[in-house]
Amino acid sequence: MKNITASQEPAAPGPVNRTAAARVTRRGVLMIILVYLALAVTMFHRSSSGTIQEVISSEFRLGATQFSSYSSMYFWPYVIMQFPIGSLVDILGVRKTLSAALIVCAAGTLVFASGTSFAAICIGRAIIGIGVSAGMISSIKITSSWFRETSVMTAVSFGNIISSAGNIAAQTPLAVAIGVFTWRYTFAAVAVSSALLALLIFTLLRNDPSECGLPGIRELYGEQPLKQPRAERICLPDVLKSIFTNRYTWPLIILMPLQMGITNLLGTWGIPYLRDVFGYTTIQASSFTAYMTVGTLAGGFIFPMLSDRIRSRKKPLIFQAAVCASTWFLFAFGHRLLETRWVLVCVMLLAGTSNSMIGLLLALVREVNDPRFVGISIGATNTIGMSAAAALPIVIGALIDKYRFIGLTGISLYKKVFLLPCLLGILGLIICCTLKETRCRYLISSKGGQDI
Repeated sequence: MKNITASQEPAAPGPVNRTAAARVTRRGVLMIILVYLALAVTMFHRSSSGTIQEVISSEFRLGATQFSSYSSMYFWPYVIMQFPIGSLVDILGVRKTLSAALIVCAAGTLVFASGTSFAAICIGRAIIGIGVSAGMISSIKITSSWFRETSVMTAVSFGNIISSAGNIAAQTPLAVAIGVFTWRYTFAAVAVSSALLALLIFTLLRNDPSECGLPGIRELYGEQPLKQPRAERICLPDVLKSIFTNRYTWPLIILMPLQMGITNLLGTWGIPYLRDVFGYTTIQASSFTAYMTVGTLAGGFIFPMLSDRIRSRKKPLIFQAAVCASTWFLFAFGHRLLETRWVLVCVMLLAGTSNSMIGLLLALVREVNDPRFVGISIGATNTIGMSAAAALPIVIGALIDKYRFIGLTGISLYKKVFLLPCLLGILGLIICCTLKETRCRYLISSKGGQDI
């Protein structure tokens, strides 16, 4: 690869063709809608495990550790696929990669819905994990291709509203649907919807403006276009070396597992926590965790847009990390306060806002690495983050079984168990304070041309 060096302040853009810019923006909005609908499917499957915990555990007679193992079966294939998916997104494009992945997701959902044994539903969950692994990387790649780096997170803000529909659907609506139609028919309907979305994406999605006969986003604003290298000329070892020898990447590699693990933990054990500590039914508990989803939607809209406005990724991340650590402290040691419903609602909303950190973290991964290889850089770093998201609920499930065995129940049990995410939240806050500020621009660029 040619040398990658730190870029200087961007040159003032030349005259902008406003008509072309408006056309690119309109098409870009359509691309955002399509790719974030796919991400909504990802969020639905990620968040659904807590809602179906009671019915699945009852039907298959699962303990806490077994259920955590089932839940994590989504994440391990997701982890394994991050780097291959990132490479395919850079080489084949989002359109082909994402539509094929959604077909796999639909197949896995059908296997899960028809499973008659614990092994069968785990296999279905694993296939789902493979199928949804393209959602996050595809959304970042599309926004990078259709919007300027100084406004890309504003586009993400609107996309997050769409993807949050998956989180919302996985709470009370899913609980009600299971009660009316059973969990098997409900997930069969989800499978059909996923297949239809795959067809829609394959038909309408375009990887970048040039595929629609429009100028590229950098060309449109008078900047040097990035020439995407041909597949046979990509040297993956060199690309990976540039990522993992980048001193600005490593704090993100450490922080992403902490944040993603904690986020997934509340999705898996939030409803059981509310049932065991406060005596709520599953539907009542899911109505409270739905507020967390609303908080995620609000945070996913406000903080990325705010980040673009103030030209800072670091400041919003520090605030969100502080909120994350504080809310977990309340879950573990503030149960007396949480007995008051409006306080619990507020804490769930705040917990949700901290869940939206991942978008800004991935934006930083993109901005501190070579902009030609967004998929590979996100895939490589996201692999580590998703490993923690898979492992932490299993650790928590094992701790719950351990402390239940010695007689702990209710809040006494969760004080012991939730001490771990409290400590991880504090560590995440410390690391956020060390992050490199990019000012919403790429820090590196290829000098002397973009080819490899």
